[in-house]
Amino acid sequence: MKNALTITILCVLAVSAARAADGPKLVGEREIMKLDDTIAYRENGGVSSMRLSPDGRRVLYLRKKTYKTAGPDGKQRDRRGYKLVLRDLKTGKDTPVPVPALFDDDYAAAWLSMTVFDPAGKTLVVPASQDGNKNGLMDKTERCKVGLYDIASGKLTTLEIEGNVTFPTYASGGKSLVVLAMEGAGNPTHVKVCVTPSDKIKFRTLNNPGLPRSVSPTSDLMVMLLITEGERPRPGRCVLYNLKSDSIVSELADQEQSRRMTENNPQWTSDGRYIYHIVVKNEQRDGRTHRETLTRIWDPQTKQEAGILSDVAPIGPGPGKGAMVLARPRVMSKSKEDPRIFLHIQGDKAVDQKLHPLGDASIRPISTQGKWLLFIRKDANGAEKACLAEIALPKK
Repeated sequence: MKNALTITILCVLAVSAARAADGPKLVGEREIMKLDDTIAYRENGGVSSMRLSPDGRRVLYLRKKTYKTAGPDGKQRDRRGYKLVLRDLKTGKDTPVPVPALFDDDYAAAWLSMTVFDPAGKTLVVPASQDGNKNGLMDKTERCKVGLYDIASGKLTTLEIEGNVTFPTYASGGKSLVVLAMEGAGNPTHVKVCVTPSDKIKFRTLNNPGLPRSVSPTSDLMVMLLITEGERPRPGRCVLYNLKSDSIVSELADQEQSRRMTENNPQWTSDGRYIYHIVVKNEQRDGRTHRETLTRIWDPQTKQEAGILSDVAPIGPGPGKGAMVLARPRVMSKSKEDPRIFLHIQGDKAVDQKLHPLGDASIRPISTQGKWLLFIRKDANGAEKACLAEIALPKK
């Protein structure tokens, strides 16, 4: 069936053609920090373990630390926490964000993958546990609110919305705040999603509860994973939601989704035109189930699929309109020397069929911010460091 907007891109793409000298490149690479076991960067392969501020001046990351907390029997136990830290890239100075450490790596990764900085890079929206026992850790039994952290002054303003767990994010290009608040981290009850203007806090509760996964940078649209109260959040019904009209616009996927929460992290292009998200294709061959991971490109305007990319996962928007950075896990690479990071450019009239390689096989992605790529580089001795480089597009 002929469809000018839809094209299937197989893993046999002509990547070699994209290696041409006029393709996109990583330039101006610099080291941000050396990585060791005190920094939380290995979970989820490092993806979304750090976020660069929109002004490019700071990096938000998680530092691991052991805290004392009481168990069900009242005895003190050691528990790992994940402390939010801001690093100034000019001075190298680290500033701990004045909220208790997060209690779980999956929770930390899910929240950190959202839009946590305001567009100017001056304010952070963060989970703010009340820390009743003053141990510095967000314990599962404590109440959690939402904090607005002013980076310049170091002041934290607490908002009057709470739950056992909260997931806050900026939305609508920074004009709104969206907060998921729920009771019970495992099988949540009393789930609610609230939205407020970011400049005049007044929350209203949305009709449908769910986990915000990504927000449009240019509109009131948001990708949300609907949640059933009393059940553990898991991949299932992912929808495109309009915050202004408080309504579901469309189902995002008519194919099976990944069962891994870390792979259910759709990404918007910077112009808000396309959404890249993971779907799974299972086929029965020779009496066995063969699983293929695909990235589906969705056009919210036409509510149609605009393309399929094989064996890659979206990391974040790239520079310019319609660009997306994607990664190929090493297990899907044909050779250890194959690049693992690619740039895909979705045109307004036609799909660019090339995955343009970025860097070499020794790097793996963390996150993107505008023209910048945060990534992990491993040297010949196995030592790893976090680096920052600019994605330079070829001149037209």
